Formats: sequence, structure tokens, C-alpha cells
Amino acid sequence: KARKGFPFGFEITGDVGYIPNTTLWVAGADVRWSLLEGFRTGFLGYIPDVSAGGGVRTMTGTSQFDLTTVGIDVQVSKPFALADSAILTPYVGYQRLYIFGDSQSVSFTPNTNPLTACGFNGDMPNGQPRCRNGNLSNFAFNEDSVFQNVRNHRDRGIIGLNYRYEVLYLAGQFLIHITEPFDANSSGVNMLVGERQWTISFEGGVYF
Repeated sequence: KARKGFPFGFEITGDVGYIPNTTLWVAGADVRWSLLEGFRTGFLGYIPDVSAGGGVRTMTGTSQFDLTTVGIDVQVSKPFALADSAILTPYVGYQRLYIFGDSQSVSFTPNTNPLTACGFNGDMPNGQPRCRNGNLSNFAFNEDSVFQNVRNHRDRGIIGLNYRYEVLYLAGQFLIHITEPFDANSSGVNMLVGERQWTISFEGGVYF
């Protein structure tokens, strides 16, 4: 992940990630605008920083489905100086997450070659494969399907803490769905079951 600040309180972020033991990669970008930032003395020094942002993430590495998420959030934070050399910044926020999942053709028997399994011995007059090992219906022909596309949203609460000591940067974040899975499903079909999901994440880096 790399972040770059700009005048007037703007910041852009780009990131790329790899999911271990898979062929999947995740890439995305964010933009954030701090409406109130940098007031440390006087009356305005008591007002917390307020920022709004948006971001997009997409996953690649498989031909069977496409997954993209778009998030819009608002955060309230307040930095505290520690011994003139470190800054501790707690923050809370709310995020609206939109999920776009598109299915491609998915094979239910990806590790099975139906021609080899059936003992392919040429085509019959009707164009169907001729099998030496049994009837055509016994083997994995045409076992592909396209699933229904997903268009859902989530409302998520955010609690986080950033610590900066000179150029060292550490952060932790707790994120939880505010609504139950079924209540958040915009399609109105009970496709989602289970409890609310939550995530704990940590990151570290350098800040300069």
C-alpha cells in the first residue's frame, strides 16, 4: 500500500495484494478528503478531524467469476501527541459497501476430463461422443453452470487506532457489519445466512 497527501486535505491510496496458495490478486485505490484537519490550538483545537472517502477493490486471477467492491465512508479522528515524538490517533467511522459479483461459466468437475473418463472412441452419427466405458450420461459432459450475479450492499462500523513514531507507522482496525446479512440483502431473497461478519486488521510501514 502507498499513500500520498496533497494540498487542501486530499489523499490518494493505491494497493495491491496476493492471496496465499491461490492464483488470486486484489488491487484497488482510495481517495480521501479531510474536511477538518490540522487545528491543534485554540477553540478549533478541540474539534476532531472529519474526513470522507471512497475506494474500489477488484479481484483477478480466475476466469470463473469477477468480484468488485465499492466503499464510501466517513470518519472522525483525533490525534494526540505523546512526548513530542509520537502521535496516537484513534478514529471511528461508518462505511457503505457495495458488492458486485459476476459469475462466468463454472465447471463442477474441473479435475475430470470427460473424454478420457468415458474412453472416447470417435463421434456417433448424431455428433455425440462414443464412449467405450459406459453410457454418455455417466460422465462429466456439460457439467458447467453460470450462477446468478450478486448485487448487494453492507453497512459497516469502523473503529481503529494509528500510532506514529517518527517515520514508523503502526495501525489496527476493527470492522463489523451493522445489519444482519439477510436484512442487508437488497434482492429480498434469503440467500445469505449466518451472523454478522467482523474483521480485525493490522498494518505497519513508514511515514515520510
